[in-house]
Amino acid sequence: MKNPSADHDLIGRIRDADVTALAELYDAHATRVYSLACRILRNDADAEDVVQEAFLQVWRQAAKFDLARGAVAGWLLTITRSRAIDRLRRRNGRAQREERCENLEELFSAPAAAADQVLIWEESGRVARRAVAALPPAQRVPLELAYFEGLTHTEIAGVLCQPLGTVKTRIRIAMHKIRDGLISGAADLSEHEPSPFTVELSEYLARSPMLTDTYRSLEGLRVLVVDDDSETIDLLRTVLESAGAYVMTGRSVSEGVAHLEAAWPDVILADIAMPGEDGYSLLRQARALADRSGQRLSAAAFTAMGRCERAAALSAGFAAHIRKPIQPHTLLETVAFLALKENPAG
Repeated sequence: MKNPSADHDLIGRIRDADVTALAELYDAHATRVYSLACRILRNDADAEDVVQEAFLQVWRQAAKFDLARGAVAGWLLTITRSRAIDRLRRRNGRAQREERCENLEELFSAPAAAADQVLIWEESGRVARRAVAALPPAQRVPLELAYFEGLTHTEIAGVLCQPLGTVKTRIRIAMHKIRDGLISGAADLSEHEPSPFTVELSEYLARSPMLTDTYRSLEGLRVLVVDDDSETIDLLRTVLESAGAYVMTGRSVSEGVAHLEAAWPDVILADIAMPGEDGYSLLRQARALADRSGQRLSAAAFTAMGRCERAAALSAGFAAHIRKPIQPHTLLETVAFLALKENPAG
């Protein structure tokens, strides 16, 4: 079982440009990293390339890793997952992208009853994600590693440096809590009054919107959404993914920064009025990361306020401002504008 303090020592040595420390870190974690890459890519050669890319990123960004944030192994697996998904997306050729667009057109041309069913599925998914988010970290982390990263219980025990029995028990308890949350959540659905955004989304799907060339430009785009409200996150994800975007989410500035350090997005969407650190703080930290890494920063702010907040957001450096409640077409058009601004040749 790996010693997290030993990994922290290795990161410290890597920060000092100690190549032997990187080799030791590779020996300790390469098998697990390769296993995760293989699960995602289903291709040995691609998985080997991802392993090299992941450890190279650790070498380059070791100074950015916060030792108080968590295990080095977890950071390394997050990098690996992002790299593997990027490679998988690039590998899916043009024919597959066109096929997905055709499938989306079929979805949006379905009758209103099908659109209602989509909303039911999304509402159920939102309840499930809330149940997962409500779990304490000791239970949520092993559950996510098992169901989202595809690790076995034995591999999770190695990553978290915990006994195998403890991992199994915590995952089992987490599953029971999620089941109870789904049951109580389903009971609340009939009494839940939809938010303005939910109404907008329902109308958007029911109108059978056409996938224009502008919306198709979002295919494969990486979008980071940061908002402390889980409902807003879920609904923004629904609209963006309907146009083919790949959506990452964070409930706080610290979670958003963690995503930025692991895999830089094409577009950042941030709520201004978050408790503690706000959207302006996220923008400042994103700009600092962009300056150090040479990445291009393209971000939009959204708030419930009007012209004053818009002027403040644009003055602070946001490229666009979206007023709540957000209309789906406004969201897609804004993200498409930022994407085209980011890549004018496309």
